Amino acid sequence: MNSKLRLRWTVLGFIWLISIGFTGWNLAKIDAVAAGRIENENLRKESLFQRHNAQRLEQIAARQQALFMEVESLDLGMVALRCRLRALAAAFHLEDLVIEAELNQVGDNRIPCRVTLAGAFENVIGFLTALSEYAYLLPRQTQIGLLPSASSVHLEMSLFVQYKIVAPAAPAEPLPKMTTQPSEAQGRPL
Repeated sequence: MNSKLRLRWTVLGFIWLISIGFTGWNLAKIDAVAAGRIENENLRKESLFQRHNAQRLEQIAARQQALFMEVESLDLGMVALRCRLRALAAAFHLEDLVIEAELNQVGDNRIPCRVTLAGAFENVIGFLTALSEYAYLLPRQTQIGLLPSASSVHLEMSLFVQYKIVAPAAPAEPLPKMTTQPSEAQGRPL
């Protein structure tokens, strides 16, 4: 009788263990399914948001990209900046353009620079207006003074140039294939 009772209690214990195990597994599955549903709903909402606001998101991304001058290296970026500013000064008939970059104070993707030039007041104002088109140039301080010749002014401006180092662009066209065999146009070696 004692062994029969022990066998019944053992079977009952296994049944309870199996039922508790299935209950735990069931609760874990319920949590996993609920988490999957929440994730799917969030992805659906994100997709819907992106579809409805695609144009606005593109505009924001373009504005964000315009805040930084993308360069392959800091030196190439400074060469490009000097070229752009010289062309802009030439377009407004300004003279004595000097661009000084303070490369020893580079930090946080910003370079402090100083620009000085001289010319007619209207041309200097036109230069400053055109300079505002370059969103990556952040003016710090601007001084405009009258030169001894009454018809021109002197502009001294300090600004930050915001830059972003990017990977070099891929070559425009693939390189020609090199072969060890002479081409037909070369003829035969002597």
